[in-house]
Amino acid sequence: MTGHVNPYAPPAAKGELNGDGGYRFGPIFVGAAVAFGLYSFATQCMGAFIMWTLKQRGTPLNQMYKFMYTEPAFLIPLHIIALVTLAAGGYWATRLGREVSLMHAFFAGLVFLLGELVLSLQPYSLPTAPWSEVLSWIIPMPAFLLGGLLARRAL
Repeated sequence: MTGHVNPYAPPAAKGELNGDGGYRFGPIFVGAAVAFGLYSFATQCMGAFIMWTLKQRGTPLNQMYKFMYTEPAFLIPLHIIALVTLAAGGYWATRLGREVSLMHAFFAGLVFLLGELVLSLQPYSLPTAPWSEVLSWIIPMPAFLLGGLLARRAL
């Protein structure tokens, strides 16, 4: 696939790296933004629904937060949602690139992980399950690369 020009890529803009071996940064940031936006929206909707359901049952607030951060019944679907939404970011990072390359998806995954690192620097600790914490750092790169592979296959 090296050298294959993407017919869906936007035209080159002034000020972007378009030389031999270079690639544009736009698709990388768009892919990371798509992934972060979809992931945030989906997890917030799921969390709000679960919180509302638990509140209707009369669950105390402390138990609700403990459930949200430690219960596998909530965390496993959350990680599946992460896989799907982050793959969409990798898909668009690859699809919008001038050349169909997994490097766009890889670097979009790194940008996403950088954002997650900044968000994880909280001044307080949450009662998270250790296995979920590990998965939240492992899933992004394979998910972005999976999305990139799907985009390469579609083009």
